[in-house]
Amino acid sequence: DVAVVDLNAWVAANGAFEDTLEGRMDHLSAVCGGGAGGEFVFRYVVDRALDRLTFSTRNPGTVAPVVMYLRDTCLGPDLQCDRGPAEDPGVAFTLERPAPGTYYLVVDTGSRMAVGPFRLEVDAVAPPACRDGLDNDGDGALDLADPGCEGTEDADEADPAEPPVCANGLDDDADGLTDYPADPDCAAAGYGEEQPPCGLGSPIARLGQQGGELQLAPVQGGGFAQPSCEPGLGAETVIVLTLTEPSDVSFQVLDQAGTPVAAGLHARGGDCVLAANEVGCRRAAQSATPLELVELDRGTWFLFAEQGVVAPAQPLTARVVVTSAVTECNDQVDNDGDGRVDLADPGCERGRDGSEADPAEPPVCANGLDDDGDGLTDYPDDPDCDAAGDPDEDVDCQGDFFGDVCVVWLSDACVGGSATQLCADRGAEVITEAEFRAVIAAGWMRPDANYHTMTVAQYSGCAGDIGNMGIPGWGDRHWNCGDVQDYCNRSVMCVTR
Repeated sequence: DVAVVDLNAWVAANGAFEDTLEGRMDHLSAVCGGGAGGEFVFRYVVDRALDRLTFSTRNPGTVAPVVMYLRDTCLGPDLQCDRGPAEDPGVAFTLERPAPGTYYLVVDTGSRMAVGPFRLEVDAVAPPACRDGLDNDGDGALDLADPGCEGTEDADEADPAEPPVCANGLDDDADGLTDYPADPDCAAAGYGEEQPPCGLGSPIARLGQQGGELQLAPVQGGGFAQPSCEPGLGAETVIVLTLTEPSDVSFQVLDQAGTPVAAGLHARGGDCVLAANEVGCRRAAQSATPLELVELDRGTWFLFAEQGVVAPAQPLTARVVVTSAVTECNDQVDNDGDGRVDLADPGCERGRDGSEADPAEPPVCANGLDDDGDGLTDYPDDPDCDAAGDPDEDVDCQGDFFGDVCVVWLSDACVGGSATQLCADRGAEVITEAEFRAVIAAGWMRPDANYHTMTVAQYSGCAGDIGNMGIPGWGDRHWNCGDVQDYCNRSVMCVTR
C-alpha cells in the first residue's frame, strides 16, 4: 500500500506542501522516470468547475530534480509525465478546464545523485463570477443577466450605482429592442452600450475564450469590409471574439453537412473598420484550410465571414476553435519568484517561452549595457528587445528571413491596387529586384502555380522604377511597369530593412 496525502485539505490548511524525498520508500515509477528513489503520492479532487488547474514544483523550494506524473487512478496510466533537469529541477502541469473527478499526483525522485526538498504548489483557477452559474451578489440575477456583469470574464457581479445602459429599461438606441437579452447589441446586462461593437453595419455575433460554433443568419448584398487577399464583394457576418488569454485561433465556415464552404475569411484587431488592422486573410478558394491566427493577445478581435452577394440557401455554421497559448512567460504570474513577471523576466525570450527560469548569464536585453550603441539599454527601453530574455538588441524580423532579406508579407497570387500602399499598410516596403533575386537564391519558391509575376522596386526592366517581373517557375521575364496593377496572377512581397 502507498500512503496518499489529501492535497485539497493540505492546501486549504497550509497553502503549499513542503517536504523532502530523502528517505522515502520507492513504490512507483512512470513512463518518464521515477525509479531513482522514493515518492510522495497526493490525491486531489476536482469538485467544481475550474478554468485551469496547475500543479507546480518549479519554484525555489525545489532544490533537486523531481519526476512528476499525474493519473486518474493510483496505479493507472500516466495522463502527464515530466522530469526536471539539474538546472531547473521542478516541473509544472496545467490542466485546462479539468473534468470533475479524482486525480493522483506523484512527486518522485529524479536522480539518485541529488535527492532533496521540494515544494508543491497548487493553483486552482475558478471561472470568473460572471460565468460560474452562481448568484454571487444575491440579487436574483445570474452571470450575464446580472447588471454587474459586462461580459463573461468579469470577476464580480457587484452592481454599479447606476443601472448600465443594457439594464436601464430604456431603448437607448431606438431600434425597438430594450436591454439584455432582448437587444442583441447588449452583450450582457452590465454592457455599457446598445450600439454594435463594430461600426461597419454588418450583422454581429459574439464568442469568448471558450470559442465554439454558432449559426450565421443568411445575409446577402454588398459587403462592408475589404480583405487584403481577394476582393470582398459579398455581405459578411462579423464575429466579435473576446480573448482573456493569449491564444491561437482557427476559424472555419461549414454547411449543414459539416463540409467547409467557399467563404472568404479575414480578421482584424483594434478598430474593426480599418483595413490596416487586418491580422489574417484566407481566400474563398482555400475553403479546405481554416484561417489560422497565431498568438493573438488578450482583447477583442473581429472575425469576418463573407457569405456572398446572394444569400446561402441554408444557414451556415461558423466554427471558432480557441487554443490557449498561456505559458509561464505570458500568464501575468511571477513563476520563478524573482520579482519579475513575463516579458520583464530574464528567463523569457518571448511570450510563448515555457519557463521563467533565469539563465546562468544575463541575456543581452537584461545585462545593463547598450549593446547595439543606439542610446537605449535593455528591455523595455530598447524597442529592439522583445523581452528581457532576448539574446540581442538588433532589429527583429517580424516575418521570415531569406538570406539577409526580411519578408513580412506575401499577397495572394492575384492582388490589385498599389503595391506601395499594400506594403505601407503593413509597416513595410515593396521588395527591390535585387532583394527578390536574393530571396529566390535563398530557396524561396512560389506557393502555387498561380503566382506569375512579382512587383519589385528598383526594377532594371523599368529603368530603375517600380514594375513587375516574372517569377522563376513561370518565367523570369519582364512583364510591365508601374505601381498600380489590376491584372490577375500579379503578387506583392513586402519587406522590412
